[in-house]
Amino acid sequence: MKLEKVVLATANRGKVREIEMILDEFGILSKSLEELGIAASAREEGGSYRENAFAKARAVVPHAGGLAVLAEDSGLEVEALEGRPGVRSARYGGAGASDAARIGALLAELREVPEEKRGAEFCCVAVAILPDGREFEASGRVRGTILPSPRGRMGFGYDPVFFYPPLGRSFAEFEAEEKNRVSHRALAFRALIGKIACG
Repeated sequence: MKLEKVVLATANRGKVREIEMILDEFGILSKSLEELGIAASAREEGGSYRENAFAKARAVVPHAGGLAVLAEDSGLEVEALEGRPGVRSARYGGAGASDAARIGALLAELREVPEEKRGAEFCCVAVAILPDGREFEASGRVRGTILPSPRGRMGFGYDPVFFYPPLGRSFAEFEAEEKNRVSHRALAFRALIGKIACG
């Protein structure tokens, strides 16, 4: 099946920009909740990225006007913190915390952790609910390390402290097009579109 137009079930503008760029590669027109005036949202209370992603998508389906709905949930898993903040990445540092506050909380926890033990992964699960009710999902992961201080002004979330060894920079030092070639979100959504096309 070829998707032509979809609704993105996220209010995060940084995610919207990234996903739109990825979908554009496939000729898929995407509309954000803001563009469509949709206020529906789901509480991210699931115990996994998959649960949260599907909860977001299902909350929007009744308001999507018969379009396919795409959603994702993602997080940062730090080895020295036994996988935290993980599925709670968006709420790490307290309710309503800014990106800078979350990064500050993370670096405070890792203050005494040496560089060689700062391994981490960005993880993403992307899902789709089609107009006929069929559901698809795919995941993406990318490995890196946590920097001792933020670097770069691009991106959002934990990007300034996520160092990507193959290119020798933090995700916040990447141009958007460059990040979208290697990121966990790009891997997940490309795999998702591929599954739908074959489904």
